[in-house]
Amino acid sequence: MINLSYKLLIVIAIIGMSCDPPKSENKEASIGQKKDGLIKTYDDSGNLQSEINYRGGIKHGKSLLYHDGSDQVMLEMIYQEGKRSGIARKFYENGKIYAETPYEDDEVNGVVKLYYRNGNLKAEIPYHQSKNGLGLKEYFTSGELKTSMPEIKVRFQTFKGQSVYYFSIENCTEANFYIGSLLNNQYLIEELPFVEILPKRNGEALYGFPESAKGDIVNVICSCRTTAKNPYVVRKVLELGKS
Repeated sequence: MINLSYKLLIVIAIIGMSCDPPKSENKEASIGQKKDGLIKTYDDSGNLQSEINYRGGIKHGKSLLYHDGSDQVMLEMIYQEGKRSGIARKFYENGKIYAETPYEDDEVNGVVKLYYRNGNLKAEIPYHQSKNGLGLKEYFTSGELKTSMPEIKVRFQTFKGQSVYYFSIENCTEANFYIGSLLNNQYLIEELPFVEILPKRNGEALYGFPESAKGDIVNVICSCRTTAKNPYVVRKVLELGKS
């Protein structure tokens, strides 16, 4: 005969199981089918975490991610056949816009816009196929455009017949320097054959060239992050042999 204490434990376990919030909710006809329609997920407290539309097992349509423990949307994304498309929007906890990112065929294409919590524009960052380019704009919290941006500094030295340039940049971190061309005269694509990354020593990038190259025109390109943590590309046109 089962005693009363054991019965009570069984009842508590059943009640506990019935109170657990569902981890997901969807329009699938049965388990094992490809995801189709709206899929919702929840945290352990029953708060909605995401709403993602699927078609034939891949993301298609609007997707929403929510801030933890809140009904406030954190990220709004559009998918076309599994690829990000259109304008993705990210929001602060208070519902104000944080970022607008343009996507095309799953790549960032266009100008990413970042905003302060007060609603003013914080930065405009140009992209092409998820690669950064010239033209970063940063703003003060007042909304006023920053007119002073980091520039490439050049130091020239001739030693034992070898001409060497030294490049550096202030108010920028994670700086890498290149000699080469920009795609469409604007975007840095490191993988292209006409782009050469320069070695660094003691915080400066080095570029040596032979006497026969004097007078040649080269593009010096720097990719770094500003003090505001934004990706930044800047270029300096240089005539070899001049300081």
